[in-house]
Order: sequence, then C-alpha cells, then structure tokens
Amino acid sequence: MFCTELIIIEIVLFLYAHIYPNIKENIGKKALNILFLILYSVIIANRPIKIPDQESYKWVFDIINPYGKYGFDPLGELFSVEYGYLYFIKIFKHFSNNIIFFYFILSFFTVLFFVVGAKLILSDLGINFVNIPILLLLYISYYGTYYGAIACRQALEISLGVFSLGCIVSKRYKTGILSLLLGFTFHRFAILLIIVIFIYLFFNKSVSRKAYYITIFLAIVLLAISSTGILNNLLMKYIPRFIAPFSGSYYGYFRANLEGSTHLALVNVYVCIVGIIVLQLSTSVPKMYKLMNIYFAGIIISIILNTLKGSARIYDHFTVFSIIMLSTCYYTNGLTTDNRSVTVRLNNILIIFILIINNFLFINVVGWL
Repeated sequence: MFCTELIIIEIVLFLYAHIYPNIKENIGKKALNILFLILYSVIIANRPIKIPDQESYKWVFDIINPYGKYGFDPLGELFSVEYGYLYFIKIFKHFSNNIIFFYFILSFFTVLFFVVGAKLILSDLGINFVNIPILLLLYISYYGTYYGAIACRQALEISLGVFSLGCIVSKRYKTGILSLLLGFTFHRFAILLIIVIFIYLFFNKSVSRKAYYITIFLAIVLLAISSTGILNNLLMKYIPRFIAPFSGSYYGYFRANLEGSTHLALVNVYVCIVGIIVLQLSTSVPKMYKLMNIYFAGIIISIILNTLKGSARIYDHFTVFSIIMLSTCYYTNGLTTDNRSVTVRLNNILIIFILIINNFLFINVVGWL
C-alpha cells in the first residue's frame, strides 16, 4: 500500500505539472503545492515498520524523555543519533507523543527546505519561474523518499544544505550559515556540504562538454576496475583511518561494509546514466554548469567509493542537485517550446525514464510495501 500511494501521488503530480504554468493565480498555486506536500508527508509519516531502520528510529523516539537532561556535544551522539535530532524529539514530545505526527512534521519541513532552497539557487542562475510539481516529483521519486523514509536525519540535513546554499547565493549569509550548522547537528555528513558550497561559489567556471563526457567515460572504466577489488583494498587501508578520529561508530560502519565488498552497485551506474542525460538536457540554461560541476564531483566520489556499501549517503550530497537541473530542463524544454518537436518529446521521455528508474531504485531497496 505504501508504494502504491507513492506511485499515485507521483502520477497526479506529473499531470498537475503540465497545467501548472497555465494557472494564473499565485494563491491557488501555493495552496495546491502545500496540499501535495501535506499528502506526501502523510504517506511518509505512515510508512511501514518493515522499512529499514524504522525499528531503531522508533526506539530512539520512545526512549527520549521530554524532561530528561542529555547535555550537548556537537561532534558526539547519544542513542546513536546526533544531538540536533535528539533535541528535536525532546521539544516535540512536550506537545505530542505521536510518532506518526513527528514523522509528518519532519518530512514536511525536509521537503519544504529543499524546495525553497532550490528556488533560491535557480533564481541565482537567472531562472525566476520554477515548475514546483516537477521539482517535487523528481525529488520524491527517489531522494526524498529514500532518505525521508529510511534516513530521515540525513534527509533533513541535505535539505538544510540546499537551503543554506540558496540563502548564501541570495546574500542571506546569517541564515545560510545557521542552516548549515543546524544540519550538522542532525547528521555530521553535513560537513560535505561545505565542499558543495565551495564548488558552487568558487569553482563556477564552465567546463567543456568534452571534459564532462571524459569524466563519465573514466567513471565507467573505474567502475569496472573497482569491481575487481583493487580500489576496495586501498579504501580499507586509508578511509577507516580518516574516519576513526571523527567518529568511532562510523569507523565500524565503514570497515564492516568495506570488507569483502567488490560488487558493482546499481546506483553507481545510475549516477553515470543521469550524468549523460543531464548533459543532453541542460544546454538551454547558460549557467547550469554551476550545478553541473557539483554533480560531476559527486560522480567522481561515487566511483572512488563504489565498493563501499552505503556510500551513496556520501556522494548524494552532490548528486542530489541533479533534481534541480532536471526539473529546470523539463520546464524549459517541455513547456515553453513547440510540443510537436521531436527533440522536446525525446527530452521529456528521458526525464520520464529517470522517474521510472528512481522508483525502481527505491523499491529495489525496500521491496513492494
């Protein structure tokens, strides 16, 4: 039922996206957008307990006392969660002990921060109209649901990172920095977002399309090599040493998932495929290279960490920006030009293909629930 509900809301969003530019009333648009956000958050809040990590999250929620004293350590954790998440639960439980309502609030703000951040980033790229339904659709079809339903702490952390970048490029520096720091208290991988922001602000020069294609070609070659175990041995030697001083729990996690892992991960292949498609669709947005550089940094990281199970939680901080690029490309190519054009139809088919693959990847992880 859970997966069925997700598919239904995605289909409705897809249909809504095609009439969205023709809706003249802004209030009506905002009301419908919020309605879809509420409906999606309700679905996520009622996710089955069979989804990975849900029993652990429920245990953490149940064990936290709203009147308990837990101290605070920005680099530490308690009950296997960071203190930002812990205190979010603590504050929430002063008002309600309903975990479904808690998940609803968490999901609502996670998606909201992502959408607002994406709009601010697109505004910086010179795009003032955003097809929100397509943006939502691309987000929830994989990243939003995978992280929102399985790794909800990291889902909020990534969204806060996107929002932080949006605030910084729109010169709301204090809000941007505070958002980034808040994200760090929910998940320490937020430190990766500093690299993302650095790339966007300082490595913002256009790279030739040839260089991008060479990167993808080398990535595919490295994928083949990594499946032999050569990269795995190097990672076993150096990565755990780097992580150990930062977090003992992550050290054990990485080492356990590295040992004996030489598989060719489907998600790594997916990242390369999306990279090719984004290159094909992004020609109509002159400044898209700012996001493209971030995405291709993610491709490089994904290949280096290919043999590490769960490494997507690292490089998705970079590849998540494909959502913003694709939603923009769909709008500019699919809704403002002649729909009889073969090129336009092909572009739309490619994005629909990505939506199908996104759902397949999520269902491949959780099964049909």
